[in-house]
Amino acid sequence: MESRLIRLSERVEWEQALAETPHVFGHTWGSCHALSLDGSGEPVLYVADGEGVRVACPLLERQIEGRLDVATPYGFSGLTGTGPWPGFTEGWRHFAAERGYVAGYLAVNALFGDDTYADPVTVTVANETFVIDLRDGVAGAWERLSTNRRRQLRDWSPEDYDVDGEGLADFFVAQYPQVMERKVAASRHRFGPATLAALCELPSTFLVGTRVDGRIESVSLFGFTPYAGDFIFNAALPGCAHHSVPLIWTALQILVERDVPWFNLGGGMSRGDSLADFKARFGAAPLPMRAVKAVYDQAAYEDLCRRHGADPADRDGFFPAYRNV
Repeated sequence: MESRLIRLSERVEWEQALAETPHVFGHTWGSCHALSLDGSGEPVLYVADGEGVRVACPLLERQIEGRLDVATPYGFSGLTGTGPWPGFTEGWRHFAAERGYVAGYLAVNALFGDDTYADPVTVTVANETFVIDLRDGVAGAWERLSTNRRRQLRDWSPEDYDVDGEGLADFFVAQYPQVMERKVAASRHRFGPATLAALCELPSTFLVGTRVDGRIESVSLFGFTPYAGDFIFNAALPGCAHHSVPLIWTALQILVERDVPWFNLGGGMSRGDSLADFKARFGAAPLPMRAVKAVYDQAAYEDLCRRHGADPADRDGFFPAYRNV
């Protein structure tokens, strides 16, 4: 097994490593670079090759009291690859030991991550993400819509929605922080103007907005690769959340035109909540959001937990436990 880390400064190598590996927007150099502008750390791309398979995953290596742990960055990325690899987990543990990781929290991509990429003992499923199959086009997607969604979209027309139009990016960058403030969102969901603007400027993203009497009321940001599209963020004025359904349907049309086979809407705040139900009504199938919670240096992990007043035996809550205090 050959493993390597690719830095953001190595953009060409990053993009070449993903060129023939199924991946989503969160794996891309553009997404990871934009996230790095908010000061949360600089992601690297982990790439492993062996047994005729390639596995890739963005990582954040994080310092804590002179030690190092690892996690996947914000968003829907995670371990992805070109096929099953039964020997991968052993090779990954050797790599983790060489890097000196104490522990790791790694997502397994819901669409393209294989079960062989993680030891089942370390895998948890905390939520679901909802994915629309676009392979049979707009007509197939329409057939899978709920009755309520069809009613809401009965009068939909592409002329009513603005794609990458004037003012959409400025509106989104200005309004998204205000939306997060009104929702009292956790800090991990809050991003500054540099990150938001960088996301809007990428060739692998597009904005869909709606105007009423010339005033922009709601804008959604979507990302895509040849393998899948993702609903990323929405920013709407108070009382304008009702625009979300036609904005998503407009994005679906664009992705179909670009021959993108899957459209990931994300999940709810928890399984079965109202947000999850909203996404399921698009005919989206729920896929498990798997994550690996693994300790690589038990002694160091227990020491950090003790120092931070956390229970080292707790694998059900926040992980690593020493970062939740």
